[in-house]
Amino acid sequence: MNGRQTFILTIVTLLLTQGKLMATDWLGSLEAGLEEARRSERPVLLDIYAPWCGYCMRLQREVYPASEVEQRTSSFVRVRLNGEQHPELMRRFQVRGFPTVIFLDQNGSYLDRISGFVPARDMSRKLEQVFRDRNRHLRFVRELQRSPSSSYWNFTAGLYFYELGDAARALPYFDRAWRVESPDDPGKQKDALYNAAVAAMDLEQYGRAVEYWNVYLQRYTAPASDIAYGRYYRGLSLFHSGRRAEARPDLEHAARSLPSRDDRNEAQRLLSEI
Repeated sequence: MNGRQTFILTIVTLLLTQGKLMATDWLGSLEAGLEEARRSERPVLLDIYAPWCGYCMRLQREVYPASEVEQRTSSFVRVRLNGEQHPELMRRFQVRGFPTVIFLDQNGSYLDRISGFVPARDMSRKLEQVFRDRNRHLRFVRELQRSPSSSYWNFTAGLYFYELGDAARALPYFDRAWRVESPDDPGKQKDALYNAAVAAMDLEQYGRAVEYWNVYLQRYTAPASDIAYGRYYRGLSLFHSGRRAEARPDLEHAARSLPSRDDRNEAQRLLSEI
């Protein structure tokens, strides 16, 4: 083998090795990414792309390999997924276009996002900010020790656990947040009551959910879409708790008033079973 052939072989080997490293550096499973994040106590960078998306290709080809970006992303667990093959993630993270970069904490709770293409400098700044604030969601532990009746921090804690899919741990925080007599954040108190009702439904505690929805619908009268969904969910809770006759007025209202056609159709379907 002459010197020129040896040189070419060396270059090809380096390129193949680099390609292999690039392929293994990005995980192809969010579950595996979260497992690694918990093990290594690092946040997750989830790159959601489409194969036909030119800006997605530029992000992978130009932005991630940039030295300052590569250095900062090494502090994250990197996951790259084809959004068209994972519609459940598109819905979960409300992805409206490509590319979308989602940042999660080590437990899988949402931190931040980037929508669309950004140059390397902007990506580096965002990575720095997200990594610096990666534990901000856990601030509620310290704040609730200081102010255990805070509607804001109880709501924040409830939302953190609910986003992790743990409705059982979320519900007590939501419950405390809406019961505060002098809330430090009245808006969060309303949201906490709504979320407490939804969490109770997730746990199939339909009787308890009905009680929450009763209070919600007595206290709040606007906006109309919130009331329509409040009545829809109360109707669902009544229906699933065996109180179908009581569910009828709420489901009839929902079938007329819900903004989503799919939800209106579902309300109508339940009415047909009463």
